[in-house]
Amino acid sequence: MNKKLKTTLKLIVGLAIFAFLIYQVGLKEIENAIINLKFIYLIPVIILYFLFMLMGSLKYNCLISHYKKIKFKTTFKYYLHSWALGMVSPARIGDFSLAYFLKKEGFEIGKGFAIVITDKIISFIVLAIFSIIGALIFLSSKEIIIIALVFIALIILGLITISSRKIKDIIKKYLDRLSLFFQTLRDFEHNKKIILKNLFYTILKSVFQAGIMYLLFISFNADISLIEVILIDSLSMIFTWIPVTLSGLGIKQSVGLFLYAKLGIDNGIILGNQIIVVIINYLVALLVFIYYLSEKKKSSPQ
Repeated sequence: MNKKLKTTLKLIVGLAIFAFLIYQVGLKEIENAIINLKFIYLIPVIILYFLFMLMGSLKYNCLISHYKKIKFKTTFKYYLHSWALGMVSPARIGDFSLAYFLKKEGFEIGKGFAIVITDKIISFIVLAIFSIIGALIFLSSKEIIIIALVFIALIILGLITISSRKIKDIIKKYLDRLSLFFQTLRDFEHNKKIILKNLFYTILKSVFQAGIMYLLFISFNADISLIEVILIDSLSMIFTWIPVTLSGLGIKQSVGLFLYAKLGIDNGIILGNQIIVVIINYLVALLVFIYYLSEKKKSSPQ
């Protein structure tokens, strides 16, 4: 299947799920919730959003700096570009574009991929720990089994969309770089200080990300704690790693709606909160793309 067609289908599926959630909750209920939003809270939300992005670039910067010192401004720019691509790709595969941006700074592709995968492993461990705690607190044994089965089924469905031929082509293309890739992973394994530094920034990133949701809930007068948001947000974030929709669009919101509702929060408030976050995310991604294209236009020969 054509790559563009696959991406379009994943976008349609994500939007369809999101639209179904809006239909189920009711547009009027969501509208009433957003009308009652205290917009003064958007100021600290924007500050937390910047800190969330800052932590994302800092956790990569500590891995990159181990091999080569580059300006933090450059790392931040590359992180924004790869994050924006991750927003429009299934399972956030676009995040791996950071390896290609690092080529401009003299990094081999194998080393760049190792840096991204090391960060991904640490991020997944943090999310998994928070998710397991959240599942044990908020879900019954039956619900845990059902969600686990749905999670596995969606992963299998996502992997089926990747052709075996494509996988073989990728392996063949980068076979000569695998030794450098594994060498870099082993290097990080023996540098616990760097791993702990990345872990620290990863936890802070999760806290700031949950903090955005928490402030929005508070602005809706919802009765919820930051810890509850961190655990539920982590549990729903796990589903963005499934390559069925773009960046887990629709799936993440479905899981979040189900879990936050268990705390007695109104569905209109939950979905209103999620809609605001989605709009902010894609608006920032759009601004990053515009900046990237304008920068590329300036650097291209006339």
